[in-house]
Amino acid sequence: MKEGLERLNAFIGKWRGECEVASTPFNSNGGISGSTILGRKALEDNFVFVDEVLEQNEEVTFRSHKVFGYDPRQQVYTLHFFDSDGANPQTRAEGSWEGNKLTLTQITPFGFVRYIYGFTGEEHSHRTEISEDGSKWSTVIQGNYRRLRD
Repeated sequence: MKEGLERLNAFIGKWRGECEVASTPFNSNGGISGSTILGRKALEDNFVFVDEVLEQNEEVTFRSHKVFGYDPRQQVYTLHFFDSDGANPQTRAEGSWEGNKLTLTQITPFGFVRYIYGFTGEEHSHRTEISEDGSKWSTVIQGNYRRLRD
C-alpha cells in the first residue's frame, strides 16, 4: 500500500450509529438521525471513499460522499467532501493523525471547517465544527458509530 494510506483503512467497512445535526441556515436536516456509513478502498487503493446516509422517521434526509487520501509531497491527509445539500468546496481539507484521531481543517467561503474522526476498537466517532475566525469553534455534526460485522 502506498505511503500513509494504511492509516485510512480505519474507515473501511460498514458502520451504523446516531448522528446529531445542529440546525443552521445551511441545512434542512437538524436533529438526531440514524446513520449508515460505508467505507471502501477506491481508484487502485489510492483513496478511501466513505458514503453516509442519514435517516429520520425512516426517510433519507441527507447523503454525503467523502474522498480521503494522502498527499506524500506535503505529508498531509486530505478530504474532499460532497453532499446532497450541494456542498462542493473549492479546496480540500488537510490534516494529520494524532494517535487514533484524524483532524482535518478546511477554509471555505463561509469560514473554517474542522473534521475530527476518532477510532477505538470497533467504535468510531465524528465531529464537524465550524468557525468564523479559526479560533472559536461550534459543533454542527456529532456522531458515534459501531462497526457492523457480516
